[in-house]
Amino acid sequence: MWKRRRQQSLFKKMGIPGPEPNWLFGNLHQLYNPPMSENVSSVSRYYEGCTPVLVTNDLDMIQDVFVKKHSSFRDRKKMFFDVPEDSDFNHMFVARGNRWKRLRTIVSPTFSAVKLKLLLPLVEEKVNTLVEKLSETAEGECINIRNLSPSKRSIVLILAKVFPELDKVLWPLSQIVLKIKKMPQVELLRTMGNVIDLREKEKAVKAHNALLTKQNPFKFYRTDLLQLMLDAKADDYVADEVLTMTADAETQEINIEEMASSETSDKNKSCNPAPAQGHGIGRKKLTTQEIKSQSFLFLVAGYETTSTALSYCTYLLSTNPDVQDKLLEEIDHFLPQGTKATYDILQQMSYLRMVLYETLRLYPLASNASNRKCSEACTVGGIHIPKDICIQPDVWSVHYDPDIWGDNPEQFNPERFSKEAIANRHPMAWMPFGLGPRNCIGLRFALLEAKMALAEILRKYSFKPCCETNKKLLLQESGVIIVPKNGVQVILVPRQHK
Repeated sequence: MWKRRRQQSLFKKMGIPGPEPNWLFGNLHQLYNPPMSENVSSVSRYYEGCTPVLVTNDLDMIQDVFVKKHSSFRDRKKMFFDVPEDSDFNHMFVARGNRWKRLRTIVSPTFSAVKLKLLLPLVEEKVNTLVEKLSETAEGECINIRNLSPSKRSIVLILAKVFPELDKVLWPLSQIVLKIKKMPQVELLRTMGNVIDLREKEKAVKAHNALLTKQNPFKFYRTDLLQLMLDAKADDYVADEVLTMTADAETQEINIEEMASSETSDKNKSCNPAPAQGHGIGRKKLTTQEIKSQSFLFLVAGYETTSTALSYCTYLLSTNPDVQDKLLEEIDHFLPQGTKATYDILQQMSYLRMVLYETLRLYPLASNASNRKCSEACTVGGIHIPKDICIQPDVWSVHYDPDIWGDNPEQFNPERFSKEAIANRHPMAWMPFGLGPRNCIGLRFALLEAKMALAEILRKYSFKPCCETNKKLLLQESGVIIVPKNGVQVILVPRQHK
């Protein structure tokens, strides 16, 4: 009890304002109360149980934490409980230290522009299936773009927040609960292992047959995200600093569009080999267990985020017909009837990009996941940060700050993301994908999926609000994603092309 009280008095000694914590829950019971967000200074704080979390909307301080001093803030804060190093669930989102650096180094080239071009036919196939399903909708019928599944919370997760010292007990308990209930996570990981085994055997057989017939063995390979990870290999052992940004961290302006189109490669960098010991740190290829866990992460995170972003975008376009008309003009210009949407064409569609970026400004999907834990004491923004304090950017406050975005920040205005506007804005002002070297690794793929889906749908339909369309969306948490509580109801109007 004394130790817990001592931890909960840390911020008061530092002179950082914030609500008084409850001995048991910290401020967990207040997090969803409106008073928590009132009269918040540029730096505030709260406690998750006894875990101290510093909240800031100071962009220079955020840049220090996420970019300039990334080596001191490399890891995310603990999500409910620590995941053992050898666990199937130890994917890139929760991995720490050298293990995270190694995973990121090996997997990053999978999301390069070259590899995304290989994946585009699969994305196009799935998008066409979606458009076909939409064509079955009766004309003039109000449909819910998103079939919302309510968020389910486990008592195990709540206990983990309140009593972080129970990690060793709660992790095995959570696994027992998952297995007893036969949760989809367990079945998905088991099935993923079977798929990987079959894929490896299939690859060996096809390569053997190709040699016998003197054909190119790569001609018969299936190109998808799973195969790219099976083939993934680091060019050298893990370097001290894994991904660099688009310029020197001390002076850089992060241009998210450049990040989305640039190639990530360590071939021209000198690498200091890390010792090949302990849970595969230093190993050049992913193990089967690691491929399973990364695949699980990409399936769950990728599906939920992309579908939710498209739901928000549909709502905004239906309620802002002037913006929708301008986007339709661009789509008709770049994709006239009979033209196939290629990677290069999608990259040229600047207004489509601007529409998606503005959507993600108004509705940042996983704002609570953009956090960092201090691994060594340092000073940022003039504040001494002790080890183990977590830094949480106040993403929603930044994304709606009129000093950054001008008058009426609640208004849907894609012009905020013209090249000129981006150049004149603080590089940390937009953070729906996180920031710095540990930003969302699927950023490029997510944007590609969203661009393809939106472009193909709007080639055939436009969106129109119906009597059930909310004037203002009600939001709720679904895991780490913020989703529209009642879904998004719109009418699909078939377009008449001349």
